[in-house]
Amino acid sequence: MEQRVDDLSPGQPTPVGHDHPNSAVVPSPHFLLHQMAVTIQEVFWVSLPDLSALLFASPGFERVWGQPWDQTPQPPAAIVGAAHPEDYSRVLREMHSVRDSPRDIEYRILRPDGGIRWISNRVRGVYDGSGRLTTLVGAAADITERKLFQKALIESHARFVTVLDSIDADIYVADLDTHEILFVNRHLQAGFDRELRGRACGEIFSGETGSCARFSNPLRAGSVVQPGGEFWESRNGDTGKWHLNYARAIKWVDGRRARLQIATDISQIKNLEMETNRFRARLQQAEKMEAIGTLAGGIAHDFSNILTAILGHTEIAMMGADASSAVHRNLQQVLKAGHRARDLVRQILTFSRESLCEFKPVQIGSIVEEALNLMRASLPPAISIRTQLLSHAEAMADPTQIHQVVINLCTNAAHAMRENGGELFIGLESCRPTPVFLGEHPELRPGVYQKLIVQDSGHGIPAEIRSRIFEPFFTTKHRGEGTGMGLAVVSGIVKSHKGAIVVESRIGKGTRFEVYLPNSPVCRKADGGA
Repeated sequence: MEQRVDDLSPGQPTPVGHDHPNSAVVPSPHFLLHQMAVTIQEVFWVSLPDLSALLFASPGFERVWGQPWDQTPQPPAAIVGAAHPEDYSRVLREMHSVRDSPRDIEYRILRPDGGIRWISNRVRGVYDGSGRLTTLVGAAADITERKLFQKALIESHARFVTVLDSIDADIYVADLDTHEILFVNRHLQAGFDRELRGRACGEIFSGETGSCARFSNPLRAGSVVQPGGEFWESRNGDTGKWHLNYARAIKWVDGRRARLQIATDISQIKNLEMETNRFRARLQQAEKMEAIGTLAGGIAHDFSNILTAILGHTEIAMMGADASSAVHRNLQQVLKAGHRARDLVRQILTFSRESLCEFKPVQIGSIVEEALNLMRASLPPAISIRTQLLSHAEAMADPTQIHQVVINLCTNAAHAMRENGGELFIGLESCRPTPVFLGEHPELRPGVYQKLIVQDSGHGIPAEIRSRIFEPFFTTKHRGEGTGMGLAVVSGIVKSHKGAIVVESRIGKGTRFEVYLPNSPVCRKADGGA
């Protein structure tokens, strides 16, 4: 009798005729399906459309769900009924909305032993010839390991981002070929009002399309990412901040070559370094000036003794000579030169701060007006004078020496404008120096000062000699036009008054001197200052 394959049990082979090239039997379809269901890791299942009963599940169900499929409470079918309480409503809703198109549903299930597994269920509906939904079929896979890996990856990424976001430095990663920004930390993003990721780094950091600044050949050379990187310092032109930059090529998470750059704000270090250099220069200048002053003072004293003898004997010789004789005229020239030498000695002693000062409360404005009355007659017509004396407060000063300061500064200003003319401006105002200014001039104490301004529109002072203008005997004037002691004397007087002098100059635009003199104690008390 002929036997039909459909009638065989799952484990029963089907005989084959002797003329078949292979030997004895062919496995039945039921047997093949059973073997596939046992071997494949996915769980195949069939349920009623309303999920009221599970009609079939492959043997893998017990391995994943922790119990046989036909021993689970129903309804709903165990394929849904075991869903985690937090996922249950969503899973049930999505299952009921399944049609003939497959739908992937991920959710957690609770096993009888209390364990939790993640399931990925691919579900679709089956319809009969009249279009009626007859069953739901699906293939469920245990994706717990994948989910745990994803969770660990997310947590690792979160820790990584948390660490980078907590660093007080600008960090970004950009594609080496497309220059697209792949990652920025919070510190860098906080400085922008728009999202940076996805944009070209050149557009963000330099306003240009294309590569980021300082993309060097070593970073792009070859297909293999090499260790090491490059360091450099830069200053932001907009913020004025200094940064120490480090850049290197890395392999990004998706395998492409990328550029990692870290920029650390070192403004405080640079400012401290510049401040140290400035103080060092000031200290060296002070030591040099003190040494010159000591030397000049000693020479001036000795020279003054010699000069006294010269002047005394010259005057005695003149008394014995005929006033109309050549000898008398020659002695007059000797006496005149001796007086100039005596004035020079006085300037040297003033510079070295060995001259006696008579400090008392004086109005600087009245001294300025007196000095200008003396100077007006000697100034060329092409030089005009403009004054703005806004303060009538008193400063503790020696009137004679302040007079000398005004005369010297105005004389220098007039000399700078003698060829082309210009305007000589003299101003006076009260001011309270800022902490920054006090930091740059540690010789000043906090309080109110009289600020004397002498400004010209002359040729200006070259930057390369600006630091030397207060040195004694340094001059840019021609031989016979000056001794080089004028500004040195001004500096010595201002220092002896516990003040400061500041100079600003631009070639072709003129020079501005600012002299700061402390107010008298009475003025400071009235003003409430220190």
